[in-house]
Amino acid sequence: MGRINGVTAHETTVSECRQYVERRVPFHTTNKQLFGYWCTSGVYAVFSYGQHWPLFVYEPTTSKWFANEDKYGTTTSKHYGKAHPFHVTPIHLSCTAMKKLVAAGYTALAEWRITDNDMEQRAELLAGLRGEAA
Repeated sequence: MGRINGVTAHETTVSECRQYVERRVPFHTTNKQLFGYWCTSGVYAVFSYGQHWPLFVYEPTTSKWFANEDKYGTTTSKHYGKAHPFHVTPIHLSCTAMKKLVAAGYTALAEWRITDNDMEQRAELLAGLRGEAA
């Protein structure tokens, strides 16, 4: 056991992290480059190389997983593949939207999306929440 962002977390390897992600248990890899925990906004988030890069976010109000759709480097791609929850098709969002979700929760993300002029992204988010193809 160790600590990440002030939270007690299980120490694991990149190869073994998925079991913690799927159960939404706080964890960090030995080198702390990949970690996940429950945020004060009420979501469970998995980060690669710091809180500036959320890979996955679980939102308990909707029981939905969200994934970062922005491009990243080789090691973060490996983190993405190893941490991706099995049997889940996440809703893909930009890194900016993921950070909004982590910081303020789902309601803030929805409000931000509604006021955003990007109608296509808003339609994708709403369709994903309904379990439909956009």
